[in-house]
Amino acid sequence: MSDVRAWTTHLGQLKSHGNRTLSGGTVRHHLNALSNLFRRAQEEEVVPPGFNPVAAMMEKPAARRLEARWLEVPDAALFLEAARTLPPRSSELRADLVHPLLATFLLTGGRRAEVL
Repeated sequence: MSDVRAWTTHLGQLKSHGNRTLSGGTVRHHLNALSNLFRRAQEEEVVPPGFNPVAAMMEKPAARRLEARWLEVPDAALFLEAARTLPPRSSELRADLVHPLLATFLLTGGRRAEVL
């Protein structure tokens, strides 16, 4: 288990996007993948039954819980109206798509990866 703890510490020190260390949730994700590997190894009888050093860890990194943020209905309406009347300013920005795109985000609550 000391190897898994050392690997967990190493993961927590790795740099990710923006030169930040990996979040507790990302480290936990890697630990879950390793735990699944040990479970598969048990099924294939590569390791003895019950051998899973990840499962034996009492404390594992946790994802930071963020409180959801949202707009109140009047603010969302003002935001959509501003997007609807947005004049074209840049060749990269299609002003005619801004309103439908923002409306989709606001009305569905979808994340960027889910909407785009």
